[in-house]
Amino acid sequence: MHSERARSAFTLVELLVVIAIIGVIAGITLPAIFAARRSFDQARLKMEVQSLDDAVKKYFSQNGDYPPDGSSWLIFERHLRKVFPEILSSELAIIAPSGPNVPVMDRAESLVFFLGGFSSNKQKPLTGKGGPFINAGTVMAPSWVMNPNRENSLFDFVPNRMLDQNSNQLPTYNVTGESSPYTYFDSRTYVIPRTVGAELNLFIDSVAGAVRPLLSTTPVAMPAPQSVNYENAKTYQIHSPGLDGIYGFNGDGPTAGLLFNVRGQGFNVNLTASPQYQPNTTVLGFRGLEPRNRAVDNVANCVDTPTLGQNILN
Repeated sequence: MHSERARSAFTLVELLVVIAIIGVIAGITLPAIFAARRSFDQARLKMEVQSLDDAVKKYFSQNGDYPPDGSSWLIFERHLRKVFPEILSSELAIIAPSGPNVPVMDRAESLVFFLGGFSSNKQKPLTGKGGPFINAGTVMAPSWVMNPNRENSLFDFVPNRMLDQNSNQLPTYNVTGESSPYTYFDSRTYVIPRTVGAELNLFIDSVAGAVRPLLSTTPVAMPAPQSVNYENAKTYQIHSPGLDGIYGFNGDGPTAGLLFNVRGQGFNVNLTASPQYQPNTTVLGFRGLEPRNRAVDNVANCVDTPTLGQNILN
């Protein structure tokens, strides 16, 4: 009777064998589970970029114009006066920058500003009921802060993923709850002419890094509208930094003077040559250019594949 009870228990060797078998099974299945989870998360990001893309298209269908990205006050003001022909000058004064060449807002803030909804008040689309701003001060001394209860939104922003990164009452929409925002580039400002050469559109974030709009795979010779060198030459580009929350480039690092096309090829900017964007003979692409290939998991509405890395040339 005693021997039968003793034999019913596992021996140390048997326990070790079971643990080893479980370890082998886990070693086989866990990578597959992680890979499936990563694929799911990448698909989710692609779907969210597509949803933002659909919202911008809906904005265009309602207003007959694409939202500006905030880098040019001239384009920004012209757009607001077109969409809201009865807008008061006092409304424009709230958002107007300090100078003609000063950005109104950055390329992440503009996405939330224009898709978040405006007031139905034709004269006060910014400060009327449901508009982007509410007065936290007095009538005589107004203090405009962002409105948490905007109306007529074209996109269902998740509240805890909206962040006022610059403390200017203009939130961004982030991939996570941290500083890794989606960005928006308006084709009218892919390149902004200056007195000398051109200023290439750029978004820089302290955490997410830097990103520029992507060139097309077949840049055309000058003279031609410079926007035709870019994907979505007459519309816009929406970018996500991917699952790692990093766009992959530095504003002043090794990729600062480079542009890239949707296949990952690098181009130098030469404002005196034709075409002005010339293939880079040293850095043929961004794969491996930055640590851990941070750019390859980026997502953009102008790329058909789930991530940019699946669209690049090896």
